[in-house]
Amino acid sequence: MYTLGPVSGSHLNPAVTLGAFLSGQALPSKPASTARPKCCDHLHVSGRIGRAKLGGVNSERSLGFDVRRHSPVDGLGLADRIWPCYDEAFGDFSDFETWRDDLFARHATRSGYRLVVATEGATVAGFSWGYIGERGQYWTDLAYDALPGPVADEWVGGHFEFVELAVAPKFRRRGLGRRLHDTLLDGIGQRALLSTTDDPADPAVQLYLNSGWRKLGLLRPGTQIMGRLAPQ
Repeated sequence: MYTLGPVSGSHLNPAVTLGAFLSGQALPSKPASTARPKCCDHLHVSGRIGRAKLGGVNSERSLGFDVRRHSPVDGLGLADRIWPCYDEAFGDFSDFETWRDDLFARHATRSGYRLVVATEGATVAGFSWGYIGERGQYWTDLAYDALPGPVADEWVGGHFEFVELAVAPKFRRRGLGRRLHDTLLDGIGQRALLSTTDDPADPAVQLYLNSGWRKLGLLRPGTQIMGRLAPQ
């Protein structure tokens, strides 16, 4: 956790905020926070959930995969099977034990955690996971500080944080990314947030836009924060 820096105290009416979001109007930004992270929370951004991880989106159905949602306890038992797919897709951890302890197992303790795993036979073809994001968590506070004040107040905290989505290269272009996305969000009753590349032509961004996500603002240059309204 880290100590929250100063934020703007002036906010718009929530109804105006939501209307501006839906219409694409610009909203005023908060001053940049001076907060410094004291931990290295993790949410894949800017290409991690993007072209190199999904391989494009097409209309072909994801046939032949067993796609299931798992509890945190069951999910931890799948860590050694998920790791090869994760490592092939992202390659940002030096070894299995570090990834399991510093990322996978830690995220499994978060409130509202859910994990979706797709398999073909004994092989993990893809996965997605997320949890309830709360103020005091590293990425959640980064998003709060980055977004315009009224948007941050309305969206950040108590949201569902869409953290990871990856499909192994040999299983791409079979519609599996969309199925992992939809299964993870099935039954989620609150607004959701994620960060990804700010390239509107990126296949993952196209998937999100076609699934009800909209750009809320920038986390940093080249990386956007997207939001998805709660189901009606």
